[in-house]
Amino acid sequence: MILKSGTNEFHGSLFEFNRNRELAAKNFFATGLPKPAFNRNEFGATAGGRIIRNKTFFFGSYEGLRQRTANTPFLAMPTPAMRQGDFAGLAALRDPLSDTPFPNNRIPANRIDSRTQRLLEFVPQPNTPGSGAAGTGLNYVATVGNIIDVNRYSLKVDHNMNTRNYLTFVANYSKGSPYFVALNTPPNYGNFGDGGYITKSISGTYNSTISPTKLNELRFSYFSHGSIRIGQNTDFNPASIFPTLYQPLPIGGLPNVSIAGFASIGDSGGSPRGIQPTQQITDNFTWVKGKHTFKAGVDIGFNRVATNPGAGGSAFGQFTFNGRYSNNSYADFLLGYPVSTTRQTPFISSLLHNSRYGAYFQDDWKVTSKLTLNLGVRYMLQTITQERDGSFANFDFGRGAYVIRTENNQLPRNAIPRLLEAYPYVGSEANGWGSDVMTSDRNNWAPRIGFAYRPFNDNKTVLRGGYGIFYNVIPVFIGIRQLSWQNTPFLLTETFEATAGNTPRSEEHTSELQSR
Repeated sequence: MILKSGTNEFHGSLFEFNRNRELAAKNFFATGLPKPAFNRNEFGATAGGRIIRNKTFFFGSYEGLRQRTANTPFLAMPTPAMRQGDFAGLAALRDPLSDTPFPNNRIPANRIDSRTQRLLEFVPQPNTPGSGAAGTGLNYVATVGNIIDVNRYSLKVDHNMNTRNYLTFVANYSKGSPYFVALNTPPNYGNFGDGGYITKSISGTYNSTISPTKLNELRFSYFSHGSIRIGQNTDFNPASIFPTLYQPLPIGGLPNVSIAGFASIGDSGGSPRGIQPTQQITDNFTWVKGKHTFKAGVDIGFNRVATNPGAGGSAFGQFTFNGRYSNNSYADFLLGYPVSTTRQTPFISSLLHNSRYGAYFQDDWKVTSKLTLNLGVRYMLQTITQERDGSFANFDFGRGAYVIRTENNQLPRNAIPRLLEAYPYVGSEANGWGSDVMTSDRNNWAPRIGFAYRPFNDNKTVLRGGYGIFYNVIPVFIGIRQLSWQNTPFLLTETFEATAGNTPRSEEHTSELQSR
């Protein structure tokens, strides 16, 4: 980010930008509803000036965003009659326990599962006639608003120590809250109740003119980003209706229920905000000597990614209904006869961290008045990512072995005993890997060459070209995290399939709906 600097004079500005729904068209499929909300306000102010004349200056800014938009989900909901077990006007229902039709195509009230009834309290009623028989099909439309508020602050201070030395300090803070994100579900479940973030950064730069031909820049910076994805109904404990879910759950939400031909039910859960801080030190030195401009520098970074305990999805229980038993998927849901169920242990806390080290040298060589060459090389090393509790596992394809990280031959404390019993494994030290399950690439030499050539020795025509090899760090979200807390034996996911056929066993009915 590049910020303006202050001057001896005081200056400021104000700005405002607005878009709203007045000139927007209605949703083609919801012309009977008011126009969805759309209002975007971007506003702010800047101010700059001197603190000490000719020596110390400041420049600050504020930017605000207030955005209100909306999604318009068009969904299939059960009719009021269906919620009571009445499927009149629809295909005949089959009682899976007696293999006979339900009288009057109606499920008796005492056969409707109590846990289904609890979940139906969150399911909205249809509000349109419906596109199918007896009011079924797409029969519910809603306008679900997105709420996005962002506040950004920045400050820059420049200080002239003397004619050769210059200090710069920059700080930034940005927060997105409230940050409600609609995800094409009804307004009361399935959306992100909080999808916001907090970002902080601070940096200090010391520029020194050592001599007319030698310059040095030393910089320290700190950057922290913490995003959050929290679903709705976080105070609803799914274990209150499915007590065999793995507990305790660090956050609540509705179980995830998939019903063929109807809108699903469920929440995404989440975890408290975890931060991702990076500290970086860089130094760049420039020396102009004759026809050469030498540049050299180092870059050192320390990275951490923290994840707090969380739950969602399968941890709340997942249930699938497809009509196998009663010839109607919603009737199966009312009866409590899923074809598959899934449960999962909550996510453990995690703190992944690594370091990177880089250095470079470059020579911009003016060979002749026509030809300039850029010759350089860079080296970068990313250390092996570690996890605070050692929660890592990998697979040794050479030996066909499942390897869990150990330290002093001790397994990580977050390893789940049931998974240790289920799969044969070997400790990383016993496998000859030491206390690591990954290796670091130490061969990241990156040469680069470029040229600028003026064939006619003027400024009208210049030919330029270059070649280089570049390396980047491996983000922990791409592969590394999947070897850590998202991997066996630190996360257990169990899926249960119903016995083949269209007649559930009575013990399956109870155990499956409870996720066993």
